[in-house]
Amino acid sequence: METTKRLKDKVIIITGAGSGFGRTGAVRLAQEGAKIIAADINEEGTKETVRMVEEAGGSAIGVRTNVADKNDVKNMVQAAVDKFGRLDGIWNNAGIQGETDYDIFHCPEDMIDRYLDIDVKGVWYGCHFAAPELVKTKGVILNTASIVASLGTFGCSTYGPAKGAVQTLTYTVAWELGMHGVRCNCISPYCVATPGTIDQGPELLELQSSGTVYHRLAEVDEVIGAALFLLSDASSAVTGFDLRVDLGAAVRTMPWDIEKFKQKNPYEI
Repeated sequence: METTKRLKDKVIIITGAGSGFGRTGAVRLAQEGAKIIAADINEEGTKETVRMVEEAGGSAIGVRTNVADKNDVKNMVQAAVDKFGRLDGIWNNAGIQGETDYDIFHCPEDMIDRYLDIDVKGVWYGCHFAAPELVKTKGVILNTASIVASLGTFGCSTYGPAKGAVQTLTYTVAWELGMHGVRCNCISPYCVATPGTIDQGPELLELQSSGTVYHRLAEVDEVIGAALFLLSDASSAVTGFDLRVDLGAAVRTMPWDIEKFKQKNPYEI
C-alpha cells in the first residue's frame, strides 16, 4: 500500500486495538509513520497487533487496558509517555457492539450500565487522561461514535444514547481543548463489512446494505481512511466535527423488518 508518512513520528494511542477497526487502524497508522500504543482488554489481542505492526515495519507497544477502569486508562497514557516520551494523539475506539434484539420494554436493565461504562466512560477517561499530554504537543483526539447516535432506530435504546454521548463529548472537548491547540473529532460509521458482520448471514447483510445509497456496506479500510484524515495534519482546520462514514445511510430510512422486530418483542397494552 502506498503511504505518504502523514503521521511520521507521531505517538498515537488506539483503544480497542486488539481486533477489528483498532487492529487494522494500528497497522495502517504505523505504515504512515506513527508510533502505536495498542490498548485493549484482550492482552493476547494487543500482542498480535504489535506483531503485525512490527511486521509491517512500524513501532508499537501493547498495553492491557480496560477502558471502563480509570486507573487502567491513566496507566495507558503513562505507558505511552514512558516509552516514547510524548503523546500526539488518541483514538478512543474501544466499545461494545450494538445489540438490536430488544425494545425499551424488554431490554435487560443492566445492559444500559454496560454501555455507559464502556462506550461513554471509556471515551471520557481517554479524553481526560490524555488531555494534559496532548496540550503539550497540540495533539488530536478522535472518538468512535455511530450514525445511530443521530438516527432513532429499533433496538438501540442503550447503544444509541451511549454513542450520542460520545458525539456530545466530542463537541464539548473540541471547545474546551481548542483554546490549547488540541483538536477533537469523531467518526460515525454505519454497518461495516467486518468478519463479525459478515458472519451474521446473507439475509441480515442484505437488509443492512439496503440502508445505504450504494447498496453495500463500508469496507474497514474506508473507515480507517476517515480516521487517518482526522488524526493527521490534513484536517488541521477541522475540530468539533462528526464525520459520517455511512455510504449515505443517514439520508435514508433505517432498514429494519418491523414485523420481525415486533415478533421478538411482544407486548399487549
